Amino acid sequence: ASIDSVIVFYQDHGYPDARILDVEQSMLEDGRHLRFEITLEEGEYFTFGDISFSGNEAFPDSFLVSVMDMESGDEYSRKKLYASLMTMYELFQERGYFYAGIEPIVSSGIEDNNLDVAYIVNEGERAHVRRIEITGNNRTLENVIRRELTVYPGDMFQRSALMRSYRNIYYLNYFNNVGVDFRYLEDSPDVDIVFDVEEKTTGKAGVGAAYGGGTGFSGFVELGETNLFGRGQNLTFNYQFSKTQQDVQISFTEPWFRDTPLSLGGEIFHTTYNEDEYDRRRTGGAVRVGRPLPWVDYGSASIKYSLEKVDVFNITSDSTSYYYSLRNTDWPRWTSSVSLNFTRDSRDRQMFASTGSRNSITAEFAGGALGGNIGFQKYMIDSSWFVPSFWKFIFFLRARVGMVASLDGREPPAYELFELGGTGYYGIRGYPSNSITARDGYESVGGRSMLILSAEYRCRIIDQIQLAVFADAGNTWDSWSSSDFSDLNRGAGIGVRIEVPMLGVIGFDYAYGFDGPDSGWEPHFQFGTMF
Repeated sequence: ASIDSVIVFYQDHGYPDARILDVEQSMLEDGRHLRFEITLEEGEYFTFGDISFSGNEAFPDSFLVSVMDMESGDEYSRKKLYASLMTMYELFQERGYFYAGIEPIVSSGIEDNNLDVAYIVNEGERAHVRRIEITGNNRTLENVIRRELTVYPGDMFQRSALMRSYRNIYYLNYFNNVGVDFRYLEDSPDVDIVFDVEEKTTGKAGVGAAYGGGTGFSGFVELGETNLFGRGQNLTFNYQFSKTQQDVQISFTEPWFRDTPLSLGGEIFHTTYNEDEYDRRRTGGAVRVGRPLPWVDYGSASIKYSLEKVDVFNITSDSTSYYYSLRNTDWPRWTSSVSLNFTRDSRDRQMFASTGSRNSITAEFAGGALGGNIGFQKYMIDSSWFVPSFWKFIFFLRARVGMVASLDGREPPAYELFELGGTGYYGIRGYPSNSITARDGYESVGGRSMLILSAEYRCRIIDQIQLAVFADAGNTWDSWSSSDFSDLNRGAGIGVRIEVPMLGVIGFDYAYGFDGPDSGWEPHFQFGTMF
């Protein structure tokens, strides 16, 4: 196969008649390596000459020439020739010509060393979709799959609608594989489409523990089902614990309320944080409503209302500490807030995406007309991009920007300020959780503005395992005006993600933090979360 690739290389670089005449192999003196001597005949060098079309009525010649992967004067390339052919097939199938036949005829051009290409097109009749069948769904209700389709019976066949339907079904993350097949009809140009799905385990029942240099012993217990009773509903119970945190959360989401693209969700939670300067307990819940935005492709918007009771205790007795001011407040307090979110998510899959992007903007407002005792406003931008490289390698780029400020004369409480490090939304790998803060006078406190940049080069070994080398950089500052985007804490390392049935995603990163007082290696464990 490696010897054949020599001919393929020549045929893609101007030598269509290249051929191998002889191959001799011999053993080198070390007795471990082979030497290959390849004798080949290059033939003449050719470029593309005239590119013409016949039989095409759906598209003019000028348009077809403009979308070709080659043009007159380029060196001859078999790869470009057939890539252009595939482009034409996609164009005609987009217009309903499902049975279009296209044949490229290569012949000598008028000038020496030119090869003309004539594409002979037989458009055939336009095809409509007669019936759509779904098979393989032993557990998932057919309606849960069918409502994700963008191609419908009676429609003229359109390739983009078919591919979008395929993506939407796969994106549900209920299936290991989604196959598309066609059934041709006698005496009719119409076609049936069959989606064949292979279901995977969507329930989670996990228990795990880990030890990190900066966080000490930590663990989790998770019970959940992302496809409850095959109806597409999501119910999750999650308990996480460490030496600084105890977090219990129960959440439920109905993605299609009354079979309309309106999602309803809710959650209740109880969390205890043990900080160095104070301890905090949060108890509350939230309700969320969202729906796709028909005028923004892949776009959706949601609104969430949260009400929580916050108690801060064991506050430092050091009167010089920034956090000593928490003693001036009568605890517990109530936080009433609303969050507005816009997201555009064009990723090809939820787990281990390889193409597309996910961009979100969130604005949260607490206090003011919403009541409660706490007031602040917070804005977050999160942008992730996935760019295919070669084979199974993918570039991943992500930027997170945030700002928190006062609202209605009330300053944001200390626990709403940004503390970066570790993994998760505010993660900077190579640093312990909550270790990167801003400066206020002579001490470090949470910041009011933040920036985190991440870059990864990922390799999806198989659908369930992904390796990566990565670099993170970020910091937080005590105000937006004092932000210095050139002053960032940098980290880099290697990591692995594994999707385990009944458990979700398990991740391990080993990163080196280059900046800060304690530069060095830091291990990071993740359970059930992706980034």
